[in-house]
Amino acid sequence: AYFDDRVQSRLTDVKKLEMKKYSHKQLKNILERRARYGLKENAVKKEVITKIAEKSGGDARKAILTLKEAAYNAEDQGNEKIKKENAKQAIKSAQAKQRQVNSERLSKDQKTLKKILEKAEEPKQMNHIYTKYQESSEIEKPKTKRTIRRYLKKMEHYEFVESQGKASAREYKTT
Repeated sequence: AYFDDRVQSRLTDVKKLEMKKYSHKQLKNILERRARYGLKENAVKKEVITKIAEKSGGDARKAILTLKEAAYNAEDQGNEKIKKENAKQAIKSAQAKQRQVNSERLSKDQKTLKKILEKAEEPKQMNHIYTKYQESSEIEKPKTKRTIRRYLKKMEHYEFVESQGKASAREYKTT
């Protein structure tokens, strides 16, 4: 994941391992077990676990980190039990941290694409985005349109961009 994009493109023969999202029920079970073995007995109510599972989008790592953050929030406030407020703070904090980590992973080209879309007042099609990208003073050697599409797809995965429409009519905007 940390290789330069040129190196990654050379490794396309490598089969990708698809990690499907966990169901809400599976996440609740994972969190309940973590709470049972990692926290004091009855330190967290099922409704708090349910809320964290809902907000984790099927990502077990995000759910576990959110539970951990909620436990730290409760401890910082001198509470022996994790309250809903602790979970709400942890959810916001986890989302902000994840967005920051994802932002740091963006390449220079991807950051330029993000800026282009942030400046646009409405969703833009690929031709517009690519023209603005090529005109950008930040880019010395522009990538191909195909590479830019791949970047936008990756940025969509990281929830910086969302798209609508199909094929050449697809439009992109920032989230």
